[in-house]
Amino acid sequence: MSLETKAILWLASLAIVAGALFGVYRYGRHVEGLEQAVERDKAVQEQQEKNRLALLAYAKTITDAGVQHDQDQIIVNRLATDLQRVRIHIPTCTVPGAAQASADSSGGTGLLPDTVDDAFAILQAGIDRIVTRCAQLNIDARRANASAQ
Repeated sequence: MSLETKAILWLASLAIVAGALFGVYRYGRHVEGLEQAVERDKAVQEQQEKNRLALLAYAKTITDAGVQHDQDQIIVNRLATDLQRVRIHIPTCTVPGAAQASADSSGGTGLLPDTVDDAFAILQAGIDRIVTRCAQLNIDARRANASAQ
């Protein structure tokens, strides 16, 4: 065998070995890329699951708020009804044998001092303010629930 033939065989062998090493390198890079793609897919699936759970929790919050609103509305309605039923009736007392006193022009019987009448008026005004405030809170809650959806 001549020297030239040996050199050509040696270069050809070197080229084959280099090609094989390059192929192995490219295959390794391809496998790494596949592994990274699998990792990315897994991360995406995990994030989608977290998003799904967050949406379910948000939907539950909205549902619970609706249930709470309904319960609160029932209480407000019951209190409004109870308030409408509150009536104070003090019967007129007469002493046997005494002349019956005529009612004054304001409708009072004169049985209670004016301070008690004034206190009842203040109480009624306070109750009216509370009922008005409850109604406003109810309206605000309905608006907040509507904007949250």
